[in-house]
Amino acid sequence: MTLIFAESPEDNYVADLFLYNLRDFSLFDNNSSIIVHRNSDGYSIGYWTGISRINPEQTSIDLQSIKDVGFILSLNIAQRRKGHGRSLINVVEKTFRNLHCSKIRATPSGQGRLFFPKVGFNPLSDSIEYERIIETPRTFSAPYGL
Repeated sequence: MTLIFAESPEDNYVADLFLYNLRDFSLFDNNSSIIVHRNSDGYSIGYWTGISRINPEQTSIDLQSIKDVGFILSLNIAQRRKGHGRSLINVVEKTFRNLHCSKIRATPSGQGRLFFPKVGFNPLSDSIEYERIIETPRTFSAPYGL
């Protein structure tokens, strides 16, 4: 069973939205956790499989939305080179699109510098940051003024 940590109805809605999008993730695990917190400019979303976030052999991701930009703060995929990273990026894009973000940014290290260009991210000039433009939905109705 997926555990959801959310303090408000708005946070719970975003967690449910992320969980709904996760149904397409190839490594989705019912023994996982989602935490959502709303701040003044957007949302923080954390997802991890298993009981603890400190296991390097599990899948985890930390996201932040600020106004119309979504940020991938950290990403770890338990099984690499099998398409699972691309699958999780698709979940991230759907979630950020639903939160009205028009682009996703990531500042990768290590293997991420090779991964992000393969999944449609372009390097920003004079920066170690990568960006992917996403098309926002034409119509969207959601509670809580998301």
